[in-house]
Amino acid sequence: MKNFTSKSLLCGIALTITGFTASSQGLLKTLFYDGVYYEQTDELRVKLVASPGEKYSGTLSIPNFFNITTVDAEGTPMVTSYFVTEVAEGAFEGCDALTSITFNGATVKFGKNAFKGCTRLRKFDFPTSFAADTEIGESAFEGCESLGEITFGNRVAAIPAKAFAGCTDLTDITIADPEPPTLAADAFDAATVKQAVVYVPKSAMGAYKAADGWKGFKAIDVISEYSFKKDGVYYLIDDMNSKKCKVTLDGYGSYSGEVTIPEYVTHEGVTYTVAEIGKDAFRGSAELTKVTLPESVYNLGINAFQGCSSLESITLPDAVGSLPDELFRDCTSLKTFKCPATLGAIRQNVFRGCTSLESIEFGPEVYIIGAYAFADCVSLKKFVAPEKMQFIGDFAFQNCTALEEIISVPGWSYWYAKGSFAGCDNIRYITIPLQEPPRCPNENMFTQEVYDNATLIVPEGSVEAYRASVHGDNNTPDVWQRFQHIVGAEAGIEAIAPSTEETATALFYNLQGVRVDNPVKGQLYIRSQGGRAAKVIL
Repeated sequence: MKNFTSKSLLCGIALTITGFTASSQGLLKTLFYDGVYYEQTDELRVKLVASPGEKYSGTLSIPNFFNITTVDAEGTPMVTSYFVTEVAEGAFEGCDALTSITFNGATVKFGKNAFKGCTRLRKFDFPTSFAADTEIGESAFEGCESLGEITFGNRVAAIPAKAFAGCTDLTDITIADPEPPTLAADAFDAATVKQAVVYVPKSAMGAYKAADGWKGFKAIDVISEYSFKKDGVYYLIDDMNSKKCKVTLDGYGSYSGEVTIPEYVTHEGVTYTVAEIGKDAFRGSAELTKVTLPESVYNLGINAFQGCSSLESITLPDAVGSLPDELFRDCTSLKTFKCPATLGAIRQNVFRGCTSLESIEFGPEVYIIGAYAFADCVSLKKFVAPEKMQFIGDFAFQNCTALEEIISVPGWSYWYAKGSFAGCDNIRYITIPLQEPPRCPNENMFTQEVYDNATLIVPEGSVEAYRASVHGDNNTPDVWQRFQHIVGAEAGIEAIAPSTEETATALFYNLQGVRVDNPVKGQLYIRSQGGRAAKVIL
């Protein structure tokens, strides 16, 4: 049995980069960040490339993404996030002074000869990815003679010829993929097969022991991520001095029914504060129905509840500041969700595939919704943007086929993502409270059905500005021009009967005529007061 500690994601650093090369189309091509060179592969993705000068050496930490701030022709700052998804062929080849490298995100492709000849590299952890299989090129680690441990993530493509040939010190291979990846006959040296122990999930032991290539290794044992078990819950102690621990797993699908996590737990006479829910902690627990977390928890690991298909209820502590990647993906029984008060970021794929999710109550601090965050949430009918929202990721609401209404906020002034509402053909109302149209250059933000049938509601006096909205130096049309129906907020009201008393308390209704008892600042409502009904933005 092997114990190991998972690493946390680096969330990214905002910065302005001045040293880059631009193509004739104005797209960045080569970036230099924190001692490492990157080459752009598309608008939002980069791959790590070889240094054009000296070889890489020492210790390197590769971020999940980094931000670039640029200024357009009008002097307006724009922030673009670039995600590190690939290591190019030969990027580190011959870097014999490289001793340690950490990937803090879902880099999924490692090219041919990527680390060939890195003779001092002792340990390598492939980052976890559930969006795509980790790809490893031929001879990627060939000749890494000091490499003693490798840890694969949860999805791995076929391991090709000579991927780890010449890794003479290799003794520990940990692989979290429950499906044994295809293994080339010469992916590892014969000596490695005789001396190395392969650690796999408990549920996958039988599959690996029967799989060609894997069954020939010296031993196949169980991954164990816990330090102790208490009342049916597994805990991992990261640091004895801090007296803090986190909930973890022992094989996928470990939990069922209702689980309550205490604020404190005692083991061998020492009391620990439960501070985190670890990566994958409840993942795949298909019979888990409810989770109660203590207020002491401030951090959640990626994929912590992914695939908990019976999970109906969970309340997160107020201290949680971010929902990490894939947190509730495929929780198909989850119908409602309330964000913690201090939550600022909803990362990629958090609620993807939550097919029963009907509503979400955003907290006051949410400012970012990541790529595919609500993709395939086919029961979600309305999206009221958080008050402080500034950014929405690519395909964030893709295929939300029941979505009928979108209500924006003043801070959401740049709509740069691709296909955020692709496949949402039934949107009928989009309300934007900005006098000046937000920039929205991507035609695939909405489908043609939405452009033809939805009503775009904007402030009174701004209708023509939206109909003529352009962006950039070349006056490229924004998507708002494509809407066939654009109306002002003070357009005629027929559905709400006005109050007849001048002193009556104002009553607020949404655009479907349903009364709203707690209207939110910055949103569009129908106000009835003093003998008059009108559409207003608070």
